[in-house]
Amino acid sequence: MALSAAFGSILGASLLAIILVYDGHLVLQFFPGFFGSESWLQTQEFLKRHGDLAVGLGVLGPFPLQPMVIVPILGGVSFVSWLISFSTARILKYLLISFLASYAPGVIEKFWKINTKPN
Repeated sequence: MALSAAFGSILGASLLAIILVYDGHLVLQFFPGFFGSESWLQTQEFLKRHGDLAVGLGVLGPFPLQPMVIVPILGGVSFVSWLISFSTARILKYLLISFLASYAPGVIEKFWKINTKPN
């Protein structure tokens, strides 16, 4: 089940990444002030040096996925490199969550402050 969820997530994000690889200029046109700014140039430099690691760590966290697809692809990270980092991190995350749910449900309840016990 965890792998099915991970592969679904990877497939959806990959489709967005493929669209950006071929039509990324459309996104750039909507935000010309941002993509021409000094901040964007610094982001591109950071992605050139640490793009794979940044994608992997970002995907492992509790962050929305769209920025982890859009920013690296438009920032110059190659699709194959992005796909490997993204896929590895997604599979690890879903396997960890499924392991915790199976073997330590109390940990997840405490972590997400879920109360499953009836009052």
